[in-house]
Amino acid sequence: ATRLNDLADQVRKAHLDRMKAGTCNALPALTFSDMAVALRRMKNHTVNLHEALFTEHTKAA
Repeated sequence: ATRLNDLADQVRKAHLDRMKAGTCNALPALTFSDMAVALRRMKNHTVNLHEALFTEHTKAA
């Protein structure tokens, strides 16, 4: 999960740099931002599911 967070931070920084440079229009910028938030939420849900299932599995063992 840490590696994914680091990658997401790098992508976000590159996107902000493009916006500052004026090479990214408003609509694609908003779309990119929405997609990044959705992917981060998906990652968080996946990690939560893994932790819940792993905890349940180790309790049963």
